[in-house]
Formats: sequence, structure tokens, C-alpha cells
Amino acid sequence: HHHHHHHHHHFAEDPSAGAAMAVASPLHCEAGSNRSSATCLLRDGQRYCLPSLLGVGTIGAGSTSLAAYLNAHPQLTYGRQKEHMYFRFSPVSQDGLDSLRVRKGIHPPSREMFEALPPGHIYALHANGTRQVVSVVYSTGPALSGLSVMVQMGSGGWEKYAEQFPVGTRSDVLSFDFDPSYFASSFSRATRAAIVAMLPHAKLLAILRDPSVLMCRRAALAGGTGRDCIDYIANGSHAWRTEQPACAALCKSAHSYCYAEHLAEWWQHFTPTNTMLIKSEELREPNSRERLVNDIFSWLGLLPITLDKITLAQEHNRLSTGGAKGHGADYEFCLERNQAVDSYLSNCTAELVRLTGDDRWWWWTPSVRDQGKNSINTHSRL
Repeated sequence: HHHHHHHHHHFAEDPSAGAAMAVASPLHCEAGSNRSSATCLLRDGQRYCLPSLLGVGTIGAGSTSLAAYLNAHPQLTYGRQKEHMYFRFSPVSQDGLDSLRVRKGIHPPSREMFEALPPGHIYALHANGTRQVVSVVYSTGPALSGLSVMVQMGSGGWEKYAEQFPVGTRSDVLSFDFDPSYFASSFSRATRAAIVAMLPHAKLLAILRDPSVLMCRRAALAGGTGRDCIDYIANGSHAWRTEQPACAALCKSAHSYCYAEHLAEWWQHFTPTNTMLIKSEELREPNSRERLVNDIFSWLGLLPITLDKITLAQEHNRLSTGGAKGHGADYEFCLERNQAVDSYLSNCTAELVRLTGDDRWWWWTPSVRDQGKNSINTHSRL
């Protein structure tokens, strides 16, 4: 294991991005000090336990399938459903705040408090009543604009959340919760603070899939994002200071494919030994699937099991956001641009390799564009 969590490389030129976690300092108090250390409760003879494992990412990488494989282990359960969404945050407009006050009894910050927010920051209102100032500026610039509040989707204290995870009578059953949006979304910093407050000792599992494929699929689905936008994003964040309105949606989400940026922040709280990163492509490959799933079991201190053929043969969720779509010339152009040397995603990927000390995160070998002709010369990384 290479423990490279000492280098916290911030991509953002924006000074407020680096300060994001510093603003959240109240949550650096001793782990979980704001609640009792209990993790299980008994109700009517039934035991319920908070998850000791969180699947935190990433969208379109096969988390639904993996959750099903883990749930097949007699000592693992994801409780009532795969995604409990408890630690998700959703942005709320000014109008939405009034209805929240009525429905959830949430007291939004005052006008003066809003005016005092530093640029690129918004309020995160946590289920436990904590009000946190969070930066929504990433390497691609602000990920949300025109909104000043996000609210945790889960409500109630730890017991309310624990009730989602009945573990039966065995004392050796672990519960887990999977939500692929946690790892790298515009609300990840608020989500992480909420998890640290409630589950400071949880282990984290993230499935990572080739980010150029995911980004180019998103661009293809979004439509209206022409080659200009793709070029603009591939050219890297230095270009993004001059926001192109047509590319705004793709730009705002581009940071979510820059895994290194997010991993560095998760590792400020969850050590690399308590984090497992899975390569989606290995999970998709039937020959490596069982070995991979058993690696997770042993990391959790569980015995391996032979997953029955039916469970393992279940192909990746056909309805998943990762499902196959037709690819046109624009998609191929998008891949080519994003896999070029010094593109935004190639730089992010190089940083992920450096941060983890693991070469398997080179999904592609960055290629040099020959400006004279439009051909691509494959360029060795060595």
C-alpha cells in the first residue's frame, strides 16, 4: 500500500477552493463527539445498526451491481434499499427555503448571514442542525451559481438513519450504504462533513470508471454541446475563467470526473487504509469479478464466499446511467481530445496515479496531437 495522503494538491487557482475544509473547522472536533458512540439500537427485539461501510462513488460505474454482490454475503446487508440518500444534499432556492421552514422546521440563515458569505460559498444545513459554510468552487470554477443554501436530504438523528438497516439477530452482520453521488458531486464537501460527524470510523468504497468515457457520454446525452465546448473543456481550467455560457452545464460538472481532486479531500478524513478504490472495468470483466468481490470481503475482515453463478452473471444493471448508448463522431472526437497530453482529464488522471502511487489508473496513454495533420501520435508516458 502506498500512503500518499500527505500531498494535498489543489488544482484550483481560486483561493477560496483550498480554504473549503478550513471553513468547516467545527467538524474537526474529536470524531463523532457530537453524538453518542453507540452504533446499534434495539427496537421490539430487532437490531438496527449504522453502516460500517459506505459506497461513495461513482455514478455510472456499476455501483448497483456491486451492491448486489456484497448484499449476497451472509454477513453484509444494505438494509431496506441500496441507496438511502441520507447524506445527499440538495440545493434550495430562496423560495424553497420558506416551504422548508414550514415542513421541516429548518431556520434558514438571515439575510445578513447570506450577505456575509465569501464568494463561491454557500450554506449547508445539516440534519443534526449544524449550519456549515461550504465552498462550491472546484478546479473548474463554481459548480453551483445563484443558490445560497443546500439542505441535507436525510432527516432525524442517527437512530432514524440506523432504523433503515435491520441486521437480524446475528451479532456479526455489517450493514452498508451505497450512494454513487457522494464522492465527486457539487455537494461532496457537505456530504463528507455529515459523514465524518456521524460515521467517523466508516470504511469507504469507491468504484472509478474511465472518466473520459463518462464525460463524453454525458456530453453526447446533453446534446447542444458541440466540439467547441469539448475543446474548451479539454484545454483545461485555465480557459474556464472566461465562462462560455453554452458550455456551462458541462463545465460545472466536469470536476466530478477529476477523481484526484476529490480523493485528496476525502483522504483528509478517511485514511487510505480505510478507503478501497475499485476499477469499474475490472468489475465488468466476468473473469476478475469474483476475485475482486472477495478482495472487498477480506478487506472488511469477512471470509470469502463463492458467489452463485446467477448473482455473478447478472450483467451490469441495464438501466444504469452507465448503460450502452450509440456513439457518433462527436463522441470519438471527445474521447480523442480528453485523452490528449495535457488535457484537463489527462492531468487529473496523472494526479490520481501520483496520489495513489498506482499505475492502473492510467485508463489511457495520453497522446500528442500532431498539429500539422489531424493525426494522433501515441506518446509514451515513460
